[in-house]
Amino acid sequence: QVLLLAMPGGLERFGGPLAALDRPWQALRRAAERRERIIAWAAVLTGSLLGLYTGVLLGVNAARPLWNTSLLAPLFLASGLSAGCAFALLMRPTGPEERSLLRWDTGLLAAELLILLLLLLTLLAGPLARQEAARLLLSGPFAGTFWVLVVALGILLPLWLEAREIARKPAPAWLAPVLVLAGGLALRFLIVCAGQASHLPEADILASAAEVLSNTLP
Repeated sequence: QVLLLAMPGGLERFGGPLAALDRPWQALRRAAERRERIIAWAAVLTGSLLGLYTGVLLGVNAARPLWNTSLLAPLFLASGLSAGCAFALLMRPTGPEERSLLRWDTGLLAAELLILLLLLLTLLAGPLARQEAARLLLSGPFAGTFWVLVVALGILLPLWLEAREIARKPAPAWLAPVLVLAGGLALRFLIVCAGQASHLPEADILASAAEVLSNTLP
């Protein structure tokens, strides 16, 4: 939808062969505008499935306590939808469209923060391996990235800035979307890297046994 409906035309102003190149795009754009609602809902559906996919894929890995939770998929979904709203806000919409995107993004950021809190509480209430996985984020080697890039700059500050915009108070319109996009990227890197650092003791034992077995076999 962004590519087809928001892509500026203008090749026709140069005339000649360039004008001919612009005609198919204009025809495609007019066809897309007639089906804008269908395209928008199709984009929402496919984007949501893509956002869920990463969380589901990581969540089935039982040997990584940080990944092995049903809350990872909705966390990635909320973060992905929020990033989508942020990208749309960077296109500088105006009027009701801008305010609608701001309201959606604030709601999604709040949902992301809530799911993240539930994820950590679930880990802390679980067995020792899960508690250690939570401590990797809260006070371990990934704590700086978690608290600064994800929580403070990626969620809380954009929430405050967008709340000011909704209340029609002065705030830089570009800053919150940029922070949301950077925070979403940091969240994904954090979950992947911290998840690789978290492990079950049984997995280490099995890996050691497999290594010993492979070394003893001819």
